[in-house]
Amino acid sequence: MNAYLDIHYGPEAMRHLIHADRALAPYIEKYGRVSAKRDPDIFAALVSGIISDGITASSAALTESRMMALCGDFSVVNILKSDAVRMRETGLSQIKIATIRDLAENIAAKKLDLSDTLHLDDDEYVAFLAGLKGVSRHAAEMTAIFGEGRLDVFLYGDSVMQQSVMKVHGYTSYSQERYDRLKKLYSPYGTIASLYYFAIAEELPRGGKRKG
Repeated sequence: MNAYLDIHYGPEAMRHLIHADRALAPYIEKYGRVSAKRDPDIFAALVSGIISDGITASSAALTESRMMALCGDFSVVNILKSDAVRMRETGLSQIKIATIRDLAENIAAKKLDLSDTLHLDDDEYVAFLAGLKGVSRHAAEMTAIFGEGRLDVFLYGDSVMQQSVMKVHGYTSYSQERYDRLKKLYSPYGTIASLYYFAIAEELPRGGKRKG
């Protein structure tokens, strides 16, 4: 099993968000410091992000557990030696299977290096991953947070996040303009804001797909 690490941030992140957004501040004070784990194996984190794209959190957890039972750790070697038909039986779509296997093949052939990204800022990193064949913005953002542990990734393409934002701010709809304004407010701690919105989502009624 991969050794998961904490997403590290200090009290200055909480102070920044409290001062930046009066609507979010009461929730930060309510929850205190929220914690989250990340998988430092970036390929494995990306596979998890692809699995979760466009489905509910419960469905994603079930599919991922089935994939883990089939493949073991989400390593390039394990993915390539796993039978595509059996992968389909875990609940993965053909498109997601093709995306994951294509990534694994390119890494194995040394055509793709997911570790050569330290020179990229957070937005550039998300754009790099989202530019890979079959990888959505949502999967890229989730990997940036729960793989690399980057601190300034405010999720846009996640429907659970959008519902939380709408609840906190009293929005009846969500738009790119509203997202851009909040992203600017929360920077350089967009990731931490995302973690608080995930915590808020636990209070929301269940149901609906997670949109990527």
